[in-house]
Amino acid sequence: WAAHHSRLHFPEQNLRFRTLAEATLEGIILHDQGRILDANQMALDLFGMEREAMRDADLSSLICEPFRASVTALSAATDQPLEIEGCRRDGTLIPLEMHVRKLRYQGREIQIAVLRDLSWKKRIEAENAKLQRENLALKPTSHERYRFGAIIGKSLAMQDVYELIAAAAASEFHVVIYGESG
Repeated sequence: WAAHHSRLHFPEQNLRFRTLAEATLEGIILHDQGRILDANQMALDLFGMEREAMRDADLSSLICEPFRASVTALSAATDQPLEIEGCRRDGTLIPLEMHVRKLRYQGREIQIAVLRDLSWKKRIEAENAKLQRENLALKPTSHERYRFGAIIGKSLAMQDVYELIAAAAASEFHVVIYGESG
């Protein structure tokens, strides 16, 4: 009865698992020793490919050359993620995080590659590095902001005075500054 019952629900389970695979934000590729068996829509979108073109393709053809050996080693190893670069069909490079696991599929052991697009993370890291460089460049001048020669003051009024002094110094006119000290 159990075998009969599971056969009746197999199409429903298959649809359920396909729906879950398509709903994920990661690319999922099923492969057998590098030969791609199937992929979800996110994987197709990541690499800019149609399902028919991806099926039976070699997984290593989607990975940029310097990372191919690492992916092969990962395929035989553990659950540790690996940062790699993928190659879209149009030649664009995609920074990816890849996880590989073994899986029983249609009576044999295959591998599932889960790919996460790291483009947004890389953009944020680049922006962060740029801001850190700017911060380091501006730090030494920050103490100079509230002084003009031997004159020191942080108030808005003093900032205005500094601007007036700088403007007057740039002109060819004689200038007399008077007022109270302290």
